[in-house]
Amino acid sequence: MARTFAGLAAAAALLCATALGASGVASAAEVTLKAVSAFPKTLNFTQSFLRYVDKVNAAGKGVVQITYVGGPEAIPVTEQPTALRNGVFDIHYGPTGYYAGQFPEGDALFGSNMTPWEIRETGGMQMLADAFETRMSAHLLGWFDGGISVALYLREAPARTADGGIDLSGKKMRAAPSYRELMSSLGATNVMIQAPEIYTSLERGLVDGVVWPVVGAPDLGWHKFVKYRVEPTVNQVEIVALVNLAKWNGLSKEAQDILTKAAIEHERESYAFFQDLQKSERQMLIDGGIEIIELQGAAADAYVDTAVNSAWKRLDERAPAFAAEAKDKFVH
Repeated sequence: MARTFAGLAAAAALLCATALGASGVASAAEVTLKAVSAFPKTLNFTQSFLRYVDKVNAAGKGVVQITYVGGPEAIPVTEQPTALRNGVFDIHYGPTGYYAGQFPEGDALFGSNMTPWEIRETGGMQMLADAFETRMSAHLLGWFDGGISVALYLREAPARTADGGIDLSGKKMRAAPSYRELMSSLGATNVMIQAPEIYTSLERGLVDGVVWPVVGAPDLGWHKFVKYRVEPTVNQVEIVALVNLAKWNGLSKEAQDILTKAAIEHERESYAFFQDLQKSERQMLIDGGIEIIELQGAAADAYVDTAVNSAWKRLDERAPAFAAEAKDKFVH
């Protein structure tokens, strides 16, 4: 425990120094918020978040500004949720799956087949916002980068089952905890490795494959170690932007409106951006020699159903009241 608090204190000092160095002296009326990402700056995900930051900073001059102070190199991913709650930094951008133990409601996004704006219209986004306030002491700005599905990337061709599915028995797959049930159904062992470590793990043969969104592999460079991608793709990446609740409540109404308006706009803009990027990166992987294994018929249906149903089963077990009300707000 002492080491954790010491680590957070050191991170707080680093973030404060970084923010001051980056922003200089701001006017008394202008509030500067420090933001941290769960991903390295080079990834398209963080680059998407930085476009949101730019949008806020352009609209919020003299009122509110955001300073990006880093990703996992600034504070480890596993410590980021606690650091946000404790006010070490003000804004967090990252997937709810990284802190699923603290926030099981994130599975509603993971198992959703709707867009962020559709979920706003159904009232689902407000349900999530209420849950974030209660469980994480955080205000939900929005679900960024919606519509990004997930694929399996393999070093070797998988064994096939009689019905045309795949058998990964004995294989070690790098995957977030959200995919434990799906990997188990395929016979694989789920291994949690941070994104920057995937390259070395594949290069050294420590894992046999990766469960990863359909974008971003070329950013990290590990795509050259895999030869196959399994489709259909499944689920949606559940990346959200949060503000420390005390900090949010202390902002002026004008600052809150600027942050919210930019978030709602960015939900649509990032969705469109990543739809295009999914297509171009898929073709890039094919051109680079990666073979697409396209499951068909009953095997494809079973694969997709396992991925989707596991999210809702977990949610029903861990947050039953939320799950009972949520499904018709997150699924067509």
